[in-house]
Amino acid sequence: MEPPKPKRDPEKLIWDQLDEAASKAKRDTYDDPVSGRMVFTSYYLQKRGSCCGSGCRHCPYGDRLKP
Repeated sequence: MEPPKPKRDPEKLIWDQLDEAASKAKRDTYDDPVSGRMVFTSYYLQKRGSCCGSGCRHCPYGDRLKP
């Protein structure tokens, strides 16, 4: 029997969906529906070319700095 898969935080699932849609549309940012803050998309961060070290939510270079 396989161990149960860990449940994903619903907020993070929404973030992933928002990032996927905005990145697919080649948008650099989207607005977080809860906080209203602007969030860089993974599309933009990849286009940027390197990690800035700020712990961006969708950083494609690793998540060392995320809380």
